[in-house]
Amino acid sequence: MMTLYLFLLMVFLQNLSQLASINYDLVIKNSKDSPDNSNSNPNPNPSDT
Repeated sequence: MMTLYLFLLMVFLQNLSQLASINYDLVIKNSKDSPDNSNSNPNPNPSDT
């Protein structure tokens, strides 16, 4: 019975690892696809305030 629990635990951890890898890949892809906003001015027209 303990072997079954270990097997199920290993399958669960493998699936969890695959999901984490997919999420990481999506985050990297989205960061490359999105425009770089680090140099943008949040208030380009200060006289409008």
